[in-house]
Amino acid sequence: MGYCMNAMYDYIGITKQLHKDNINLSNLEHIASSRNCEHYLIPGIKPMKLQYNKDNKLMRITGSVPYWVNGHNFSITMAEYNTGLDYMADLLKVKISDAIVDVMEFGAIVNTSLPANQIISAHSSAKGMKSVIYDNGRYFSDSACKVKMYNAKARIFQNLDKGTQHEIEAAGFDRKADWVKVEAHYLKPHMAINKGAGIILSDLFRPDFIRKTEENFLYQYSRLSFIKSVEIPMNKKHLKTDNLLMLALAEVSGNIGKSPKDLAYGILNQIPDEVLSPNDKKARRAQIRKLLKQISTDITSKYDLSPLLQDAMLYHRTA
Repeated sequence: MGYCMNAMYDYIGITKQLHKDNINLSNLEHIASSRNCEHYLIPGIKPMKLQYNKDNKLMRITGSVPYWVNGHNFSITMAEYNTGLDYMADLLKVKISDAIVDVMEFGAIVNTSLPANQIISAHSSAKGMKSVIYDNGRYFSDSACKVKMYNAKARIFQNLDKGTQHEIEAAGFDRKADWVKVEAHYLKPHMAINKGAGIILSDLFRPDFIRKTEENFLYQYSRLSFIKSVEIPMNKKHLKTDNLLMLALAEVSGNIGKSPKDLAYGILNQIPDEVLSPNDKKARRAQIRKLLKQISTDITSKYDLSPLLQDAMLYHRTA
C-alpha cells in the first residue's frame, strides 16, 4: 500500500515552577504583556512561545519542536528532538527535563498508494467523538484526545517555501506521491498514556514510555471507522447480476456491522406466508447460501492505515 516515516513527537506544552532558578529571557522576543504574565517568542526557524508569570515564577512553553528545529514536521528523529530541547534549556539557562508535560502530539506520516484526500474522507469518528473538517484534513476528538488526519503533501506545498521543500525531499519526501499525516493530540497525556501519573519531559525519551505512547497512538487510530469493501471475483461466471447484487449487499452490511445472510434472511422473514410459503422461503434461503458461497464476504478496507502506522513505530512494530 505504501511506506512510512518513523513516528515522532510534534507539538508540546510544558510547565515548570522555577522556584530558585533564574530564567534568562534576554535571548527571547517579548511580544505581549497580560495580567501577571509576559509573553515571548523563543527564536528558532518557527518560534515557540514562552509565557512567564514572574509573581509565582511559573513558566509555560508551547509549540512544535520539529518546526522550531527544522522548519517543518515531515520528519524528526528522537535524537534531534532531544537535542533541540537541550539547546532550549541552554538558551533559557533553566533545566527543563523535569518540566511537566501538559499537552503533547505523537504521530507518523505515511506514503499511500491511494489519494490522501480519498483516504481521509473514508474515515469517520467513533461513538463519543466529534468529527471536524479542517485545512486539508479532519480531526476526531473527545475530551482527552484529538486524532488528526491531513493531506501532508498539500500542507507542505501550502505552508513551506521552496527551500524547505527541497530539504525535506532529501529526507525522503516525494512530491509526486501521496502522504497522510496521522497524529494523536493528547489534551490529557498523563491520563491517556500514563494511567494518571504525571509525565515529565525526560520521560518522552525513555524506551518504555515511547512504547506506551506508540501503543496508545495505535489504539486511538483504531477507534476510527473506515469504509470497508469485499473482494471482487475475477472469474466471469461469478459476476452474474445476482452475484453483483450479493456483493453489494455484503459490502453495505459489512460497513454497518451486519452479515449479508442476516440482512437477506431478515427481508425474507418479513414476507407473509400467503405470498411465499414456508417451502418457498426454504428454497430462497438455500439460494442465498449458494450465492454467498460463490463470493468472498470477508470485509477488508483499502483505507485502513494500521499496517503502515505500525511499521512507523520505533518499538511497537509488526513482527
